[in-house]
Amino acid sequence: MIRILVIDPDKQMADSVTRALEAEKMAASVVWNREDALRQLHNDPPHAVVLAVGPTGNWGEELCRDVCERTLVPLLAVGKREHDSAVERALAAGADAHILQPFTRGVFTAQLWALLRRVGLTRATCAA
Repeated sequence: MIRILVIDPDKQMADSVTRALEAEKMAASVVWNREDALRQLHNDPPHAVVLAVGPTGNWGEELCRDVCERTLVPLLAVGKREHDSAVERALAAGADAHILQPFTRGVFTAQLWALLRRVGLTRATCAA
């Protein structure tokens, strides 16, 4: 089963992302802070990371760098249109792609599957 690490301090959004992942038969591990994210990356490396970025400081940017230094897994930055500078910083820090809220479940999962295909994971290989 594909494992996705979701890093999002917003519980409601993390729950929404988790439901979308579960509908795709993926397992989601949700953490709300940097320390737990780094611990999870070390103890149970995921196949991809979904990271919420926002206006508060450069938390997302630093975490993008941390993830990229510790792993080669695809990293999808999630942000809001009004925080597009945070998304830009996350991409500059190593995120592989981004998606802006609000988004549909279909667009979110399509973006994630596109990233997973780059590392050889597809729906077909996961179902086998």
